[in-house]
Amino acid sequence: MADSAPTLPALVSSGIVPEAAYRRAAETAARTHKRVELVLNQMGALTDDALAKVLKEETGLEIANAEQLPPDQLDLPMVNADIMRNHQALILRANEEKAIVGFVDPTNEIARSGVAFALQRSLEPVI
Repeated sequence: MADSAPTLPALVSSGIVPEAAYRRAAETAARTHKRVELVLNQMGALTDDALAKVLKEETGLEIANAEQLPPDQLDLPMVNADIMRNHQALILRANEEKAIVGFVDPTNEIARSGVAFALQRSLEPVI
């Protein structure tokens, strides 16, 4: 795949995602209220890297890398693991004012605002 992130229609037209898989994913996405890209990824029709590139192109957010992962467990006792799991988010770094948080779907404003509220910090979302 090229360095520039292809859009979802381009993934289909380029043959990266088979059209039949896209149709199945679109039907499932409509029933489950999930994004087509996430359904394609869960089906195995769209790789994690391709999904991250699509989301980066759409949102302009950076893709998290291994250097951003915390070396040790973060000391944030007020954070409920269920909240993070429900919002499909992972705290990568945090200080008293800001948290860098990875999201499965960074376009989900409800998840972003819920995590910001739970952390009582401003967020820097990443993919």
